[in-house]
Amino acid sequence: MKRFGFTFSASLMLILMLALIPALSQDGMGGDEEPPAEDPWVKLNEPGEKHKQLALDAGDWDIAAKMWIPGMEEPMEMKGKATIKMMYDRFLHEEFTLGEGEHAMHGFGYMGYDNSNEEYVAMYCGSNQTGMQLLRGVESKDGKTVSLKGEWVEKGLGNLKVKQRVDVISESKDKTVVEIYSAYGDDPEAKVIEMTYTRRK
Repeated sequence: MKRFGFTFSASLMLILMLALIPALSQDGMGGDEEPPAEDPWVKLNEPGEKHKQLALDAGDWDIAAKMWIPGMEEPMEMKGKATIKMMYDRFLHEEFTLGEGEHAMHGFGYMGYDNSNEEYVAMYCGSNQTGMQLLRGVESKDGKTVSLKGEWVEKGLGNLKVKQRVDVISESKDKTVVEIYSAYGDDPEAKVIEMTYTRRK
C-alpha cells in the first residue's frame, strides 16, 4: 500500500511539472518579444461564479429524509445531520449521518463545477456500500436546480443496469431538497429518497 502511495504521489508531481513547463519555458526567456497570451489551461482551472454559488451551501444542516422501499405503502422516515465545507475554493465536501444507533448510515461526498466541460460533477460514498457513485449534470435555466445523472452495472447482481438521477433543488439559502430517482434494469424510474436540508442556526 505504501509503494502505491509513493507511486501515486510521484505521478501527481510529474503531472504538475508537465503542466508548468510551458509557463517556465516562457519566464524570462523571450527578450523583447511580446508576452504570450494567457494560458487557457490556467483560466479553466480558476474558481468562478459557479464555485461562489456552491460556497453558499457551506455550514451545518439538519436533514429530514424519506425512503421508499418496495413492498411498503408509506415511506420510511429518518433524520440526520450534515456538515458542508468549501475546499480550495472549488469543491464542496459534505460529511453526513442518516439514522441513529448501529443502523445509522455515514457518508461523505464532493460536488464541484468543471469549467472545461461546463458541468457539475459529484461523487458520493457511504457506509452501506463499497462502490463510489459518480454523477454529472447541469443546472436549470432559473439556476435553482442542479440535475445530476449516473449509470453503472452491478456485476454482482447478474449485470443489473442501474440508472440514477439526483435533483438538488435550492428553495432558499437555508433550505435545499435533494430528490433521488433510480431505475433498475428495464423498470421505469422511481423516486427512492427525498432529503430536506435545513440550515442549522
